[in-house]
Amino acid sequence: MLPLAHGNMAGDNGVARSLFLSALMITSVMTGILFFGIEEEGANGSPSIDSDVPDTILIGEIETVNISISDEEMGSISIFITLNGVVVTQTPNSMGVVTLDISSLGVGSHALQVIATDSLGQETTWAKAFIIHHPEESEAQLTISQSSFEIEQGGSAPISGLVTHDDISTCGLRWSTADIEESSLGLPVGEDGTYGLELSNIQQNTIVSLKVTCGTWIETSSEKNVIITVMLPDPEPVTGCTDPDANNYDSGADEDDGSCNYDEPSRLKILSLHGGGESSSAFESQQGMQDLIEALPEFEFVFVQAPEDGSVWVRDPPGGKEQGTNDPNWADTSINFLDEFIQNNGPFHGLLGFSQGAAMVAIYLAYSDVHFDKVILFNGYLETGHRGLNDTVESGSPFDVPALVFEGENDAWFGYGSAELAELFSDVTHLVGSADHHLPISTDREFENVVSFIRDVRQYGCTDPDASNFNNEATLDDGSCNYDSKPVTGSLEWWGEVLLCDSTEQIEPVDDYNTTESDNHLCQLSFEMGETEIIIDSNGIPNHDLESGPGCCTSEQPLEWRIPLVPSNQTGCDPTLSTDGCTMAPERDAVALAVNGVPIFGPEDGPGGDAVAGHEGEYEEDRQNIWLGICHGHSGPGGAYHYHADANCAHWHPDEETNQTWRDYTVDSSRSLSEHSPIVGFAFDGYPIYGFIGWDEEGNLSEMKSSYRLKEGETGYNGIDDYEYIIGLGDLDSCNGQFGPTPDYPEGIY
Repeated sequence: MLPLAHGNMAGDNGVARSLFLSALMITSVMTGILFFGIEEEGANGSPSIDSDVPDTILIGEIETVNISISDEEMGSISIFITLNGVVVTQTPNSMGVVTLDISSLGVGSHALQVIATDSLGQETTWAKAFIIHHPEESEAQLTISQSSFEIEQGGSAPISGLVTHDDISTCGLRWSTADIEESSLGLPVGEDGTYGLELSNIQQNTIVSLKVTCGTWIETSSEKNVIITVMLPDPEPVTGCTDPDANNYDSGADEDDGSCNYDEPSRLKILSLHGGGESSSAFESQQGMQDLIEALPEFEFVFVQAPEDGSVWVRDPPGGKEQGTNDPNWADTSINFLDEFIQNNGPFHGLLGFSQGAAMVAIYLAYSDVHFDKVILFNGYLETGHRGLNDTVESGSPFDVPALVFEGENDAWFGYGSAELAELFSDVTHLVGSADHHLPISTDREFENVVSFIRDVRQYGCTDPDASNFNNEATLDDGSCNYDSKPVTGSLEWWGEVLLCDSTEQIEPVDDYNTTESDNHLCQLSFEMGETEIIIDSNGIPNHDLESGPGCCTSEQPLEWRIPLVPSNQTGCDPTLSTDGCTMAPERDAVALAVNGVPIFGPEDGPGGDAVAGHEGEYEEDRQNIWLGICHGHSGPGGAYHYHADANCAHWHPDEETNQTWRDYTVDSSRSLSEHSPIVGFAFDGYPIYGFIGWDEEGNLSEMKSSYRLKEGETGYNGIDDYEYIIGLGDLDSCNGQFGPTPDYPEGIY
């Protein structure tokens, strides 16, 4: 291998060249010796080729490379050289060395090939691939001291950071608040790589993009974003009317300024038909009508004039009233007239008729599909002489619109007709007053009843409180009730709703008031349903703040409960009579499970007598150092929390608006008669335990009271022994239970 020739180095070049020539001379001598030796042996080998070309070359570091070619007969050798496929017309010097200039080659891969052929036709091919590369340099890196700012409107944001690269002088930094590739500004970078930019008077949220590009040989870039959030000041509240029911409601107002105006309640309109031969104005002027108008200012009585000649609604037959007609279309003129009038002036709450106007009301109801909320008929009759009309009326009845039929006992004209009219309606009020053939005046004995009937505005809607669309203003059910789908009792979803503190709920930490620090206990419960039972695991921590009492302090317990899915019923036990023949719960330890996973102890497990008949009062323990805290619960040995008389608080929540805490809970808090009490626990035989409020025999909400009472001279300390069961004294039997429907068991459950 020949030494590299550094054509661009001046200082040591002379020495290098001397060494190089010396090496060539030595090589020449050695070659001669070698050739001599070979010739002595009488052999002639193929040419040999060697080179000093390295695998990689830093650009500019080497300008020439040498290729050494040797053979026994150098004078007759043929040499063919290509560089990157281009023939190089370069001949070896006297030492057999070819020097190639590579200074013009650029960065990349290059291929050099030499083919040497001697006089005997022996050929040697030598090839070399080498790479010319730039000096290695680091990638550009951009850091920012703060990636986000929250400022007030009009404020500033000082942006700074550091650029790192092998050659900072090659770096260019740009910034923009838009697309940095389309629009940007330069930002100076110090020799140490630091930079700074301060934006001021910022009015809106802004994203500042920064991009640095560095590199002598290869450019690399780094980008960062700075997010500036402008915290707008709270706007001045917009005042105005915030009541959507007001006629000047301002949807943009934040605060009500007391300026709301309300339209006068729209009056319900009653279309009023006068008697035959009477004008609408004369009918309006009747004393009885004026008294009604005065008594019912919330209604608007609209008077309309009959379209037929002679101010009649139904004209007489051509041959006289005695002849009659059979034409069912005899009243079409009035029917069509009323249709158009109602369309243009309605809707009308009620339809009122007097005399022939009352007869026309019956005809119109039979021939029209217009709805009225009520009908009021005074001194009327049926047009029985017009058989075609009357047959249609009778075939269309009974009409289901609520109707009032007034009859004047002194009406010598049509006193007989009121009873006929009344039979046309399924919901009718038939009044007989002291009037003759006119509306009842204010002194008529039935006048107030007429007023009450008209004023009794019937509001249709859903009247079932259990429905999701219950309308407490509705007076008549219209069949529109909707009921939210509830999970089937006993299903997995149902248990998930009844049991508390499972993974589907947001569990709030609770505190033991008998400790000095916040305990942050968490109520936890899980369950798994088998074929015949549900397995419930809980940690015994309630879902409310608690008082451990002298057994302090409450701690988590590994509890497992197994409740049959189908309650087991004991034969030979009739608790309505007594507990004889009934298997009683154990006197000590848990007898039931609350829905929050806390055990319920029995009334014999003192001081638990309160649970027998709470309405008798609470027993004050004075024989042993134990007491009951919130919800009649406390901790026993090992920190096992349990209830003795009241698990209702599992469903109670303090009223935050009145700053209530769990210390404000009392047993009376669960005695609200607004709805049926929920399930508060389960007995181990599978039967549910409800709170105080249930349904009585009539389905009304009522507090279910015990039929036990304290025996004379007793205090309630000794549990059941201090009480006596009196059949029928209260609502519950000797087991403090009852059979009947509940929201979860509408068909009944014990």
